[in-house]
Amino acid sequence: MFFWLMARRSILTKDNLIRRGWKGPKECVYCGKEETIDHLFFDCSAARLVWIIINCAFDLRPVPRNSNDYFGRWLKTFKKPEKKIALVGSSATFWALWKCRKD
Repeated sequence: MFFWLMARRSILTKDNLIRRGWKGPKECVYCGKEETIDHLFFDCSAARLVWIIINCAFDLRPVPRNSNDYFGRWLKTFKKPEKKIALVGSSATFWALWKCRKD
């Protein structure tokens, strides 16, 4: 469900909450920049560090730059058996970033 919401850009990041009338701060808890889906999972310094570590550990080149890149070009770089592993691993990464942000 979470991954589906992410693909639809419907996760309740602060920019989406503000569009729905939320009055809280729009800044990312990790770096202070405006929180969007792409920022939280790809652009934020915390997310970039996670992607760089994954890149080094699994020799993935290049890392995705945003959600369009992730769901487009990046996933297409994997062959069918590897794609399932990449989806599971990246889903876990997105979920972990989300859970840390929520804490």
